[in-house]
Amino acid sequence: MKNKRRFKHIIRTELTQRLPYPVTEELVRLVFKDYAKVHSLYGARIDVDFFCGQLYRKSRLVWRESFATQRRFAFRDKIQARGSWVIFQDKRVFYKEYADFLHRKWMLANASTDVEQLKAFIGDCGGEVFVKVPVSDGGHGVSHCTMEDVAEIQQLIGSEDEVIMEERLVQCDEIAAFAPSSVNTLRVITIVDGGGTVHIGAISLRMGGGEAVIDNYSSGGISALVDVESGVIFTPASNNSNKQYIFHPTTGKQIVGFKIPDIEGYKQFALQLAARHPEMRYVGWDIMKNNKGEFCVVEGNKDAGTNTIETQRLVGKLPYYRALAAGEDVTRYKELGY
Repeated sequence: MKNKRRFKHIIRTELTQRLPYPVTEELVRLVFKDYAKVHSLYGARIDVDFFCGQLYRKSRLVWRESFATQRRFAFRDKIQARGSWVIFQDKRVFYKEYADFLHRKWMLANASTDVEQLKAFIGDCGGEVFVKVPVSDGGHGVSHCTMEDVAEIQQLIGSEDEVIMEERLVQCDEIAAFAPSSVNTLRVITIVDGGGTVHIGAISLRMGGGEAVIDNYSSGGISALVDVESGVIFTPASNNSNKQYIFHPTTGKQIVGFKIPDIEGYKQFALQLAARHPEMRYVGWDIMKNNKGEFCVVEGNKDAGTNTIETQRLVGKLPYYRALAAGEDVTRYKELGY
């Protein structure tokens, strides 16, 4: 493996953050050997899969089942229609394709959009908007702006040519209570089998980890797994460093055991989203319910990672997802907690 020294430095740093006892060079050497093996055999990335997904703590059997990055890409490439990727890569295209699922005001702003138009739209949205770069991921390129930030929006337009401005979503009270400053979403993984039937592969609740306005794992958020059938959260929430929370670190609201209100509504909404472009077959949908009782799609992710889905489990999602995509009977997988 190239850059052995760099990877050992990363391992030493990560272990120091995650372990309560001193990290020795012998331990770094042993963990490096494990990473080299899981990377070579299963395409695991050191950040997303090995540490965030906790493969460094898991057995080789779990490695074999893991939906590690390169295997996820291979799964995606095998079943998705590349011609439809642009819908999920460019928010401008996505917003037009899924306009009836957004349930919020939005507009494109570019060099021809003058200050008065920007102010009028912000005013129409109650004095605050989110401004998004059209092509970005992981919650990056998202800004919360008010009327005082018009100059900043113009500057962003100048660097990006065009941005999306949208109304701030006001969440239903039950989910907002976890982290009131952020839009907390359910990440729902859908898989369409060869016969066109849509299946729910996994659900997690994503919450802001502090005062952030977004819930992304890679931007300081926390995530907990939701039982697909009952809607009950059955794991502690964890962050990017695997710190676990039974109670939300900011609000103190209990996470484990909470039952998502109207879980069937979320699932049915996700099935409708997946049916719009069934040729994509594997998508991670970020869904929220607003204070009017409407389900709203925040975005769809064609490369939806499962580090947040697998991190606290002793099973990997790959065999289960393959079975779903093949239209096989998955009763046994469900019985075993996949």
